[in-house]
Amino acid sequence: MSNGSADKKAQLIERITTILEARLPDGAGALAADFARVYFDRVPPEDLVDDDPEDLYGAVLAHWNLVRGVRLGETVVRVYNPTFEEHGWRSTHTVLDLVLPDMPFLVDSVGMELNRHGFTLHRLFHPVVKLASDEHGELARALPPSAGEGVALAVMH
Repeated sequence: MSNGSADKKAQLIERITTILEARLPDGAGALAADFARVYFDRVPPEDLVDDDPEDLYGAVLAHWNLVRGVRLGETVVRVYNPTFEEHGWRSTHTVLDLVLPDMPFLVDSVGMELNRHGFTLHRLFHPVVKLASDEHGELARALPPSAGEGVALAVMH
C-alpha cells in the first residue's frame, strides 16, 4: 500500500468518524466512531477511497445499529437494498450484513453458500470486533480483535 493511499484512507475514516460523532446523540457517536475505526481498519485503501463518505457512513452506521441489538451468542442476518431515503445511504447492490460469534472459516462458508445460490460478491468487509460492556452491562467500547477484553463478534458486510 502506498503512503498516499494509506493517507487518503486515514482521512476518509477520520471524515466518517467525525460525521458519526456529530450526528449521533448523547455520546453515542464516539462509540460508533470506535466501531467504524475497527470496521474499516483492515480494508485495503483501494476498496474505500473512491466511495462517497456519506455512503460509507451510512453503511457502517447501519451495521453498527445491527450490532448494538445483538445478544451475545446470537446470529443476525439482514439482507436489504439500501436507499438514501429509507436507510440513510445507497448502494446499487443488495447488501448482506451478518453479526455472529467469531469462528473459523466464516468468510469461506458464507462465500461458498452465496456462490452456490448463484450470487457473486461485490465487496466484503469482515472485521472481528470485540465489544466490551460497562459495570451495568451496557455496551461501552468497540475494540480491535487483539484487545484482551470483550466478546469477539464476526461482523460481515
